[in-house]
Amino acid sequence: GLTNDVQKNEWTPDNTRLSEAERNEGFVALSNGKDFAGWWYPFDFNSFIVNADGDFEMSKAGGKAILTRNRYANFTLRLEYKIAEGGNSGVFLRAPRAARQSKIGMEFQIHGDSGAPVSNDMTGAIYLVVPPLVNGSNPPMTWNNLEITLNGSHIKATLNGQVVQDFDMDTVEELKYRLKDGFIGLQDHDHYVAFRNVRIKEL
Repeated sequence: GLTNDVQKNEWTPDNTRLSEAERNEGFVALSNGKDFAGWWYPFDFNSFIVNADGDFEMSKAGGKAILTRNRYANFTLRLEYKIAEGGNSGVFLRAPRAARQSKIGMEFQIHGDSGAPVSNDMTGAIYLVVPPLVNGSNPPMTWNNLEITLNGSHIKATLNGQVVQDFDMDTVEELKYRLKDGFIGLQDHDHYVAFRNVRIKEL
């Protein structure tokens, strides 16, 4: 059932910030540059603000994440992010309402780790399961372009124009039983991170 006011209330995406091409493709804006319409805070505490540039910016520790109003199953998600050197964040995919978002759904890991060797706990990894094909990170505190497509059991992710994930989750024992739909989340892991231009196209 619906257990938070955000889900009970109507939400109309503000697509004015999308390009005409993306609007025509069917993308919907998940960030409007003004407020948190379409998002909620599962832990009753919001650590993000919408800053003067209209970005979601981590302003204080302790919030853990913000989640989308809607659940999504198959989609292409596009966003930009920047993170402090050594910072830790992530994008939750098909996440549950509660419990371990990164274990029941999935977490696309984001670190301030430009130039680091490839591992399963770095930017582009499916957290602690599948390392990225390459470290695609831009330097700390510069914007990164991320696109993630989830379609059934297939995941493909491109970071700054480089493919970092492209595989079938049914071939990975630890991923084949994860949720098939859920919330998208932006993680606050007590380090500075900002997100902007978050948009989604359902498949």
